[in-house]
Amino acid sequence: MLPFCLRPFVAIAGGLHLCSMNINDIKHKYCLNLEHRTDRRAHVIEQFEKHKIEGVEFVNAVDGAANNYSSIYLHITPGAIGCYHSHLQILKNAYHAGINEFIVFEVDV
Repeated sequence: MLPFCLRPFVAIAGGLHLCSMNINDIKHKYCLNLEHRTDRRAHVIEQFEKHKIEGVEFVNAVDGAANNYSSIYLHITPGAIGCYHSHLQILKNAYHAGINEFIVFEVDV
């Protein structure tokens, strides 16, 4: 079992709503973004500024459509495949770095 803790949060249209905590208390904050989607990155940066969320590190997401995963995952969309591998990449990196508390955003939050 991996030693990590994710605190609960709810992302809904119109903003971020956290369960009785200050998101800036979480030291490690990551945001997944496809490298070529600069429009989404710009939008989510505006949202972070609006909600005073600081210190978010952007991570290049895995593009499921650009990789040859179709032969492995027959009935899953390329977006879902990329999302899975992107989150897994962050989880592995956090585990190997000894990070036990972090939050992951996606640019369409």
